[in-house]
Amino acid sequence: MVNVSVIFFVFFAIAIFWQDLKYRAVNVWAVVAVFISLFVKLILEETAGQVLVRIFLNTVVTGTVLAGLFIYMKFRSKHSASGEKLFFGKGDVFTLFAVSPAFDLFGFLLFLIASGIIILVLWTLLTGLRLVKTHTVPYAGALCALLAVIVAGSRYGLFPLGIESLFSNLVPMHY
Repeated sequence: MVNVSVIFFVFFAIAIFWQDLKYRAVNVWAVVAVFISLFVKLILEETAGQVLVRIFLNTVVTGTVLAGLFIYMKFRSKHSASGEKLFFGKGDVFTLFAVSPAFDLFGFLLFLIASGIIILVLWTLLTGLRLVKTHTVPYAGALCALLAVIVAGSRYGLFPLGIESLFSNLVPMHY
């Protein structure tokens, strides 16, 4: 059953990646499917209490980061921070909350930092080489694609030397 939830997760994560690249928008049902497939995977592997604590802590962290980003953009930008001039879309926000069950707190923070750096470096290279025409980053899609690689690689042993343990939930949580 865990394999089925991983396959569903990878399918919907790649769908979000494709939607974000092609349409610059993400279907809310695909984001919900990502959350549900991650939730089912974790419920099958851990206790419900551990999963709920993980989701709560990661949601608080995500909310704090987004609130900080919102405040920063409000003071930095001459536009109001009503959301219309922010460069972080609703799909990006929903995706951040949807992937929150994937890691324990430390892994989630590490994933957010590492994925942000990887996405910005890759997108800067792609725009510098003029392989893409837009300068906005498809953050939700790239985040899901990176997470799909981590989850599938962790589940099916694609990473050599235990690299997946940096991000995966292989380390037991003690809350």
